[in-house]
Amino acid sequence: MKRFFSVLACLALLLFCAAVGAVFFLPASFLTEPLERLSQGRVLALDSQGSLWHGRTRLALHSGGQTEVARAALLPGELEWQVVAKDWFPPIMEVRFRGETLVPQAFSLQPGWDGLRLTPGTVSLPAEVLEATGAPFNSLKPGGMLFLSWTEASFLSGQWRAQGVLEWRDAHSVLSRVAPLGSYRVQWSIQNRQVQMELSSHSGPLFLSGKGQWNQGRWKMNGMAQAEPPQREALAPLLTWLGRQQPDGSVQWNMEQR
Repeated sequence: MKRFFSVLACLALLLFCAAVGAVFFLPASFLTEPLERLSQGRVLALDSQGSLWHGRTRLALHSGGQTEVARAALLPGELEWQVVAKDWFPPIMEVRFRGETLVPQAFSLQPGWDGLRLTPGTVSLPAEVLEATGAPFNSLKPGGMLFLSWTEASFLSGQWRAQGVLEWRDAHSVLSRVAPLGSYRVQWSIQNRQVQMELSSHSGPLFLSGKGQWNQGRWKMNGMAQAEPPQREALAPLLTWLGRQQPDGSVQWNMEQR
């Protein structure tokens, strides 16, 4: 009987080693394919290389449409990840993400028994990628740089919680010859599945402010736009596109994802 349990223990150890080895050699697509499904095809992983434990990929944003006008915008640089064991008993793992261009501030995803945590991080993107999300950005054709950063993010007990800032620096658009239009910040916070957003201007001749929400995969914002007097005429096409001008020269605007 003692020998039987010794053999059984050896078999269990072999099966465990085989399972770990199999997982270790899973291709990178094992991680990237669920990303595409969860984003409903809006985030695409291209040219994935490596394994589940250590790999890299190129990312693209897609409008999600099924017609020939659907577009995909390739993000700069590569996203690299590495699964690291922080402890074995009990097993504690984390996934570290980095990328010289795409991720100027590396961050980690930390799974736990109670949920997921994301360490503070930053992702940088050219503003042109917004065109791939469809209207209204495909008409605005924005330029400049986007910096998405967060100070905390977690999914615990079935609840999403996160907060951070989206910056649009050196903003410009084909709808105006004024460049840059300015630099803008969107303070955002997530409570469960709803995102609250507040837009403010940091600098530039075009002043923008507004509030909005992102709910069930779509966002909606409204606010005010106003141009500095010396640039008001040059900014007139963009202001007209944003909305109807008020007697004081400001524009009330409403935008939503379509």
